[in-house]
Amino acid sequence: MAYEDLDIIIPILSNCRRIAYVAAPLYNYYKHSGTTTSAYRNPRLFDIFTAYKDLLRDVNQQFIKDAEFCVAKRILRNIDTPGLGYHLGYFIQLIHGLVPYFKHNKFINEDRYVSEIKYFLKTDLIENKIFVSGELALDAATFYKFDENIVDCTNQVCTYSNLKVGGILLRKDVELASPIGYLRALGNFVLFGKNHQILAVGMQRESLLLQRIFLEQQAFHLEEILDEIGSLVKEDGNIIFDIKKYSILDLNNKLKIKKGYDKSLNI
Repeated sequence: MAYEDLDIIIPILSNCRRIAYVAAPLYNYYKHSGTTTSAYRNPRLFDIFTAYKDLLRDVNQQFIKDAEFCVAKRILRNIDTPGLGYHLGYFIQLIHGLVPYFKHNKFINEDRYVSEIKYFLKTDLIENKIFVSGELALDAATFYKFDENIVDCTNQVCTYSNLKVGGILLRKDVELASPIGYLRALGNFVLFGKNHQILAVGMQRESLLLQRIFLEQQAFHLEEILDEIGSLVKEDGNIIFDIKKYSILDLNNKLKIKKGYDKSLNI
């Protein structure tokens, strides 16, 4: 449509008193590459979480049930969008915070697709803490974080009391190239690179594996903890301590690796 056509349409619309359906589209949207809505790793996408919460808070209560249904449907659509898999943990966290809106909505409960949101209500997430050692991991984690509390363990020892709340432990030579939200939805896990070195570890609250490591020694540097975990999991600890093992290649669709770097060292 040419811009001059608007001179004809606007007066017509201004005289309309009803909303009507027209078969031909009056507006076409072209999605450019590199924009915020297509750059799924861009932290600015977290703004949609604020938009969803603001909508439910500010909507006229006459339409609250309809708004709840629409937000629940949009969140599920977001989760099903392959590129937004980076943010899975954040979407689950958002769902947990909106339970009062979703739990007793009959429109949600009666819709086959939208009712699937209830499966996320009981999903356990790793605590929103990232334990890092070294500037490389610290800078990258700071850039890609959502609301995680980043704990800098550089040149410091960690005790069980520091780690018992759970979180994600990153090796110092690992550089994030995508948000870490997906990892928070994996439960207890160990992520290996192609050289079998541990890149990251996810621990839920009061992990039995961490308790085992601190039985004989009261404090470790973060890198030492990762090495200890690696030695246990490579034996039979993954079964005993309910640890899932992943290769960086297993999660290639969820965790992007920066070009020009060793793939085993970048998440």
